[in-house]
Amino acid sequence: MGYHLADLEDALLNRIREQLPYLAEVDSYQGQIDEDLQIRGVRFPAVLALLEDQSGEQLSKTTTGLTPTFRLLVCCRNLRGEQAARRENYGVYQILDDLKDALIGQKLGLDIDGLVFIKEESTLIRKDNVVYSASYALGNIWP
Repeated sequence: MGYHLADLEDALLNRIREQLPYLAEVDSYQGQIDEDLQIRGVRFPAVLALLEDQSGEQLSKTTTGLTPTFRLLVCCRNLRGEQAARRENYGVYQILDDLKDALIGQKLGLDIDGLVFIKEESTLIRKDNVVYSASYALGNIWP
């Protein structure tokens, strides 16, 4: 069964909302990541999803399996500084761990292979804002 990317992203966001209810914002995001996230209206802590890439594999003459990879931006702000934004309750480190628990192997209620964890990396570290990204792939999506 084929899925639109928007449907896949919605299922991913719904799973995150259900499993990490302490997040102030879980949404789709296509903007620039910079130190002015709070000015752009992002409520912290937040997880913002965007399509990172999509690869394909020819499974037969008429079938191509698609693997979209979503990047989840984990955004935290703490006026006591970036170390607190990473380490305290509901900080980046806890959210990254909670995302792994909530997502790895999950099918999101769809007829797909389970989510696969790809990587995590720091994206932005400023005086009181910290953004890390976590990439997850959804395998065997047929158009």
